Amino acid sequence: MTRNSVREAEWPHRRRTAAANPTPPPAVKQALCCQCGQLRTYKQAKAERGPFDPLDRWRRRWVGSLKCSHCAVVTRHALLIPHSCSYRDSDEREQALALGDAPRTQMEQLTDLERLRPEYRAAFPQNPNLRHLWRVSDEAAARQAGQRQVATLCGGTHQLLGDHTLARAERLKPEYLAPAPVRADEYEDLDTGMSWRDGDCVDCLRVYNAQVLSKRRRDLRARLVRAFVLATKDAQSIERLYAALGEAVPDC
Repeated sequence: MTRNSVREAEWPHRRRTAAANPTPPPAVKQALCCQCGQLRTYKQAKAERGPFDPLDRWRRRWVGSLKCSHCAVVTRHALLIPHSCSYRDSDEREQALALGDAPRTQMEQLTDLERLRPEYRAAFPQNPNLRHLWRVSDEAAARQAGQRQVATLCGGTHQLLGDHTLARAERLKPEYLAPAPVRADEYEDLDTGMSWRDGDCVDCLRVYNAQVLSKRRRDLRARLVRAFVLATKDAQSIERLYAALGEAVPDC
């Protein structure tokens, strides 16, 4: 029996296998035109590129070439990741980690933040006129070590000037911080060749407020545990606790 005859003998089996286990058709996905914003559906795009760009990992995008019905030409489209994908927000989470967020999962805890955060800031021009937040203990440790830089809450660094600077207190305050009004005046920066406005760093405020929210949640859990203990007390304590919970949670 020749090699060709062996292959021909396998053809019926392959056809039966294909009939029993048919290949699912390509899923219908969505794409957004980068020129006009027109939304369309597609199954496969030309020149499709995934999120991994070895040349510039912070400018990587899910993009492909598709014909836009509004532009009437083939344009670059942003390929939208389906909601069912587990990695749908992976790029957004990596950017949040670079901007000061704390790791949430075990996979994020393996991220090299000391490499990630400087690499992210090196890819974009940074506003030198932002007012950042940092921990007083970090500033004291940096000055004691003879260093002139301190890590900010947004994951960057701040140049320390003089003997002391104004920073937020080490202990979190019970209220959230809001950014100060931004002035319309712009100031040219010789290093970047661009003009920037003064203002608070919104990423520092976001991280600070997230820490305040986390602390409030811990305090709330402690109070709820205390409420369970008080639930075994006398009728007067029960009524007072019931009224307080009824005001906070109307369905209680």
